[in-house]
Amino acid sequence: MVNLRNRADEEALETENSELEEIAGDSLAVVENELRQRRRERRNRRGESISKPKTTAKTEQQAANNRAATAPRPNIFQRIPVVRPIYNYIAESLEEMRKVTWPTREETYRLTRWVISFTVVSSIGLGIFDLFYGWWFRQALENETLFLGIGAGVAVALTAFAYYFFIKPDQISNF
Repeated sequence: MVNLRNRADEEALETENSELEEIAGDSLAVVENELRQRRRERRNRRGESISKPKTTAKTEQQAANNRAATAPRPNIFQRIPVVRPIYNYIAESLEEMRKVTWPTREETYRLTRWVISFTVVSSIGLGIFDLFYGWWFRQALENETLFLGIGAGVAVALTAFAYYFFIKPDQISNF
């Protein structure tokens, strides 16, 4: 008996879906009312009681109109299961892009100048280091004592720099 009811329900849903596809051109409120009416009829055929409070047709129509006005209608991309996540991602990304506060033209020029000047200064500094280390290692192949002397001088300079900037005199313990 239960299987017959399930099959009857499935058949009723299939016919309901095919009928709804036919009337898809109507407004959303009309479709919702049609759906409610068919569900009530199906419940009555099964002998189920409907415990919904009685409302007048006018207030029911107003409620349906309010729901239809506030409910967003899904477009074709939201109805396709494979495309839905991609569509939602793009739609949410565009929504977030609308919230972005873009800089003015003057700010963009100013910040671009900063970036370009920092890039030029950094590249010049790295070029100088490269030239120095290239010269230094060429000296190592020709004159070992000059290479070691320059290395010792660089080590002392780096130690003094680290001591002055990173190790404070008041942090040194007296052991």
